[in-house]
Amino acid sequence: MNEAIKATENHGRSLDSKETNKQGLDDGATSRPTLFKHLLSFSLPAKEKTPKRIGEEAFSIIAAGGETVARTLTIATYHLLVNPTALERLRDELKGVQPDPDIALEYRTAEKLPWMTPVGMTPMNILHDADIYPDPFTFKPSRWLGPQVEVDRLDKYNVAFGKGDRMCVGMSLAYTEVYLALAAIVRRFELELLDTERVKDVDSSRDCFTGEASIKSQGTRVITKKSSLQNVH
Repeated sequence: MNEAIKATENHGRSLDSKETNKQGLDDGATSRPTLFKHLLSFSLPAKEKTPKRIGEEAFSIIAAGGETVARTLTIATYHLLVNPTALERLRDELKGVQPDPDIALEYRTAEKLPWMTPVGMTPMNILHDADIYPDPFTFKPSRWLGPQVEVDRLDKYNVAFGKGDRMCVGMSLAYTEVYLALAAIVRRFELELLDTERVKDVDSSRDCFTGEASIKSQGTRVITKKSSLQNVH
């Protein structure tokens, strides 16, 4: 993480040395709207529009909007593969709304699926208090499918994105990424874990902005047994 921050700062100094200005950042090979164009168009002080400042925003997007979701998807995929009953329930649910796995699923459809929602709400940074979540280290999507009163109680303590005025502004985007990506993985591929151990390769043991597995881990690895994708070689 420190290396990434230093790289961002060095890049910002490089841009400053070339006297890159607002016009230079705003112009580009694409005319599509971007976050950076929006930032530069706001009535912010000039110091908030320098290349270094924009570079910091880029780093935040990569760190907060990329690694967090990737880690969640990794953990969710592992637990689904070691819990075949849950995997089949989710896959059957997806087949009902996505007969053709090669046609992308709409987010509005994915977020309403009963088994998709609890699977996507099981990141490791949810509180592990056994008084709130009985047996908290066990993958139990069904805990979110009980009576609504109980679901509301559990949701009250789901602080994966924080709470209140300072909660994560990217929550909706993160859920969209998790729902659609996980649906695509489950619907399009049959996977098998390869030399993966929960304690070493999945459970969080280091604080690296997100909770990461052991430094000795080679990652959560899988073998693709079957793919529905066409023209994949």
